[in-house]
Amino acid sequence: MLFSEFQSITPQDWLSQIEKDLKGKPLEEILAKNYENIPIKPFYTQADVNVVFSQALAQSMLRNKNFTLSEGTMGRAVEYIGDWLNSGRDWNETAFETFLKSVLQEDYITINASFLHNAGANAIQEIATILAILNVYLQKLISESIDIEAFTRKIRIVVAVGSNFFMEIAKLQVIPLLVNRLLVQYLGRESEIYPRLIAVNAFINKSARDAYNNIIRSTLEVMAARLGGADEVSAIPYDYFLGGTENRESEYIATCIDRILHHESKIDFVKNATQGTYFVEYLAYELAQRSWALLQEIEKQGGLIAYESKGLLSRQIQDVAKQKIADFQQKKSVLIGVNKYPNPKDENLQVERKNIDSFFASRAIREFRLEEFL
Repeated sequence: MLFSEFQSITPQDWLSQIEKDLKGKPLEEILAKNYENIPIKPFYTQADVNVVFSQALAQSMLRNKNFTLSEGTMGRAVEYIGDWLNSGRDWNETAFETFLKSVLQEDYITINASFLHNAGANAIQEIATILAILNVYLQKLISESIDIEAFTRKIRIVVAVGSNFFMEIAKLQVIPLLVNRLLVQYLGRESEIYPRLIAVNAFINKSARDAYNNIIRSTLEVMAARLGGADEVSAIPYDYFLGGTENRESEYIATCIDRILHHESKIDFVKNATQGTYFVEYLAYELAQRSWALLQEIEKQGGLIAYESKGLLSRQIQDVAKQKIADFQQKKSVLIGVNKYPNPKDENLQVERKNIDSFFASRAIREFRLEEFL
């Protein structure tokens, strides 16, 4: 009854008010940009949401997250394909087959994709690469008549979470959904199998200079990880990049970040706290569409191994990485205490310096920190 007394507001009314408040300044100048090239609007309504996709996303967020490991073998920490992408060496099919035979005996296999974000990849490239890695395994297992459903139940995916808060939430929500959709393509039927998702703090935006700022960056990333539905979250100590001996204080702070968010803020007590958030659901849909399109492009070229043997994936990631470095150097992207408001006490701090040309000379998808290109 109360709401009927208010006049309804149309999107055009909102746009008109925004233009009035900007006093002639172009709207495009204040809208956030992203390395995924996803258009950003000043506001979102239900009309911006794909209802069918959002329902599927909500269902995946309600997935069973109970996970136990049997005693004894603890699985593989290094996954062969990701290690190959990270190294830049030539593909060795015999070594891969040997690895696959051994890993089938393990309790789980960890696809550690955290290096992708730390190598400068955007969220679309991260998601598509994870799917392409998994697709290599699935195709190999099919050719060997091995149960792919049992194999997929063992999958653990490690993802680095960066500083683009809403994009990172959407990225984490999309990964389990698309992995499930990929498996459905092979099974020919619906499946409730989703991978276990492990989120870790990104390295690319952490600094040795004014290291206490890393606590703030890590906290926002852990928040994004929890809202994105990560099954596990691991925070790194704020002084990790200073070297030297272990610091109990920094390790304690790192463990407390997630504990405080969980027990005091209760950030993950709701299964899907972002459901109904039109902006996040819009980003998730765009990421899913664009990631799946990139996966299809990779498969049309013969799959990930053939695609990257030509250097196609690493070249795309390096292009985004170089843009991130350029934006950092030009202060379009800011790290407080590093490229803006530097701490005078850190003037003599020894930080490794990297040269862009030599660093990106090889095909390897290599990790770096923006601070190293200051």
